[in-house]
Amino acid sequence: MSIQQKIKEFYQSFLSSHFISNAVYIFAANLLAGAVGYAFWIFASYLFSAEIIGVSSSMISVVGFLSGFSSLGLGAGLVRYLSDVKNPKELINYALKVSIMVSMGLSVLYYLVMRVWNFSLLDSFNDLYFIICLLAAVSLLAIFNLFSQIFLSFRESKFTLQQTFLFNLVRLVLVFVLVGLGIYGIILSNIFAYLIAITLSFVVFVKQIFPQYREVNSQPIENKKEILIFSISNFLANNLYKIPTWLIPPLAFELWGGEDSAFVYIVWMIGALLISPGIALAGSAFAEGSHDSERFEKIWMRAAVYAMAITGVLSFLGLLFSEFIMSLFGFEYTLDAIELLRVIIIAAPIASVNNLFFSGLKVRKEKVWLVGSSALLALISISFPLLFASKGLISIGFGWVWANLCILGLFFIYYNKNKLGNIYGKIFS
Repeated sequence: MSIQQKIKEFYQSFLSSHFISNAVYIFAANLLAGAVGYAFWIFASYLFSAEIIGVSSSMISVVGFLSGFSSLGLGAGLVRYLSDVKNPKELINYALKVSIMVSMGLSVLYYLVMRVWNFSLLDSFNDLYFIICLLAAVSLLAIFNLFSQIFLSFRESKFTLQQTFLFNLVRLVLVFVLVGLGIYGIILSNIFAYLIAITLSFVVFVKQIFPQYREVNSQPIENKKEILIFSISNFLANNLYKIPTWLIPPLAFELWGGEDSAFVYIVWMIGALLISPGIALAGSAFAEGSHDSERFEKIWMRAAVYAMAITGVLSFLGLLFSEFIMSLFGFEYTLDAIELLRVIIIAAPIASVNNLFFSGLKVRKEKVWLVGSSALLALISISFPLLFASKGLISIGFGWVWANLCILGLFFIYYNKNKLGNIYGKIFS
């Protein structure tokens, strides 16, 4: 057998595993969204004025923020329970209805707050057009994200990649077509792209993974209260985990000024990129464990090995080229910024494993552990720069390292407390 055939066979057997293939598709979808997102704004910067770019990007950021709260964690509820319930269709419809209603409510509430406080963003829009665009964009993005979770629930994340590709392709085309509409051109290109991608997902992709979806069935959802409590717990944990990402850059601005805040934002985004393979593996492991909880420990341990290996290699390269990486952004970077980047890079393998720990808590429905661990991570991460501000930017890095080490410690405490077996035997068995 030739080397080429051996490589082909290895590749086919590698992707034949739901666990591996879904992790690859999730990672590819996130990478595609990031890369095309940069391209979209580069093209937009040539087509529109700086003021239009600023207003529209602010509007899209608001849409992303509101849609993040709209599902109430029901995406995680779908992944965990869809394989268990007798009537998956009703659970899917319930999640979609809740997300749409919450999206609309949050959009109206945000508009009223903006009106009362006279936010300057409203000055660039007609009131009626603004609320229509906000309602449509937030609702569609919430549905778009839920479809990704539905695909993961069925262990078919290849459709997430296809949905993401279609959305980004359509909005790249539409931004040129709708250039004459100014601010609305950018916003409508996103709205129509979401609408087209969602329509294809509903008409084509859902039919392939769940042909029974269109059958008339009015059976009630079993364990609705349990599913809702689990979903809200995941909602709380997910947002607690995001607190350092939301608060640390503006906190750096208050403590050390705008230039250092820019360094922190760049370093934090690089750190997020390093742990993205681990996050993809955690999502795939969560789906596999939800389908086969008896094999989850073995799947989890192998995911941890993969995450450590991939993130370890990326971290080594990041440390080796840390100064070059910072120079790509065109800033006169400081020694503090380089030191912060190196500390964040060192923490990346630990953070990747911790994401897998969170996925394990989701599979085992450990709601208190999940919310508590996420809260502890947020508390330590935010406390360090506040308590040790005199140490400069490096205090952020040390806070992130200590936070992740504490979560790793909690993992071993949980593992021993629940007597889950020989950790090394499960990895290599």
